Amino acid sequence: MISWLFIGLVATILLTPGPTNTLLASSGVQVGLKKSAKLIPAEVLGYVISISAWG
Repeated sequence: MISWLFIGLVATILLTPGPTNTLLASSGVQVGLKKSAKLIPAEVLGYVISISAWG
């Protein structure tokens, strides 16, 4: 049996802005947007891994 409440809560937690936004903003200020853009694929990969772990 699937707990839709649990799935909803997990999705909400994963979609809530967190430390990754702070990391990207801080990096953007320190080294510029072009150099900080290299962090985005790593963030996406981490997000995909965390989603896949629940799947």
